[in-house]
Amino acid sequence: MPSATPNRRDVLTGHALRVQAEAAQDALAEAVLDERATPEAGPTVRLAVRAMATEFVVLMNPGSPQHIWSASEALDLVGAIEQQLTVYRDSSEVSRINAHAADTPVPVTESLFALLTQCAELTQLTGRAFDVATQAQIALWQRCRKAENVPRDEEILAALERSGMGHVQLDAETRTVAFDRRGVGLNFGAIGKGYALDRCGERLGEKETGVRTQESERLRPEVGSRTLDANLESVRSPFPVPRSPLASFCLSGGHSSVLARGSHNGLDGWPVGIGNPLFTSRRLGTLLLKNQALGTSGSNVQFYRHEGARYGHILDPRTARPAGGLLSATVVAPTAAIADALSTAFFVLGVEKAREVCDNQPLIGALLIPPPGRGGRLEPVIRGISDDCLFLDSEQVTAAR
Repeated sequence: MPSATPNRRDVLTGHALRVQAEAAQDALAEAVLDERATPEAGPTVRLAVRAMATEFVVLMNPGSPQHIWSASEALDLVGAIEQQLTVYRDSSEVSRINAHAADTPVPVTESLFALLTQCAELTQLTGRAFDVATQAQIALWQRCRKAENVPRDEEILAALERSGMGHVQLDAETRTVAFDRRGVGLNFGAIGKGYALDRCGERLGEKETGVRTQESERLRPEVGSRTLDANLESVRSPFPVPRSPLASFCLSGGHSSVLARGSHNGLDGWPVGIGNPLFTSRRLGTLLLKNQALGTSGSNVQFYRHEGARYGHILDPRTARPAGGLLSATVVAPTAAIADALSTAFFVLGVEKAREVCDNQPLIGALLIPPPGRGGRLEPVIRGISDDCLFLDSEQVTAAR
């Protein structure tokens, strides 16, 4: 692809001013590319909190100080959700399920039951490439990483026998969860951050009375509780500060989960950077995100080596072994929970299977990055993402659809 900006030496020597028809067409193409300047962020108001081993941030357009309390309340939700979902605290709701659901059905809160129902649907949609009933696999690899070895085949088999949503029984009438065998466990690491962002987004879109705006309703998960649980509902500011729905904001959980609503800096959305999975300090491109969420999965940061082999942290639930066909998978979806779950699933599935899911789900878009070819240039595969909102660095990539 020609450079979007003519080289200064070319201009001075006349090479950019050819008279042939082909060169004129190239110049016209360059002019069009110049009009597609990469969107840039402007001034924002930023609030942040540390939770789930990462930083959660809400960005707002300046000039609305009355929304600071709303943003603070929204971020307060993240700690409550972490306490609900974590497997690293015995007092969490998920730890209680993991400890007792093999013995007796365990009653759960409305929000967690809705999340589990959604996870079951996503497991079916992805052919088990996404599955939250994989605590046995995750715990096994964590132990091996700490011991600086890898699981034996018999350990892998034992973990597989205790994994999968097929061993989880959800009773909607009693709102209980049960396991059909001992050793099964839930782990929401592949969807928890996105789920927390969705809940924060709901809170930011609420009025003081709790009535949600039409825009807020459109961003809600297709499967989800209609009201906040009592313990999350109690996370309110003790000060009687009036609140109103926030029309524009950008929420993020680390660098991999983003939820954006409304507009920013005169743009039709919020500019979100897409990192280069090979060189993490470089930006591969920018995605203009509006009333959508983005999730990215990759193993370029979290991995370990053993006897010369590299083992990433994203496991294929079907094999209990690290997935590794892609460098990264980025998904655009209506909610952050769905974007997180499908980015993990697409990383596991690889390009062709991920394409099939996108082709059957019109609200889902993906940017999949396989390992580079001989030339060293990345060749992302793009599905369901409009050219109008995706700005890739042509010097780093050659995109395919």
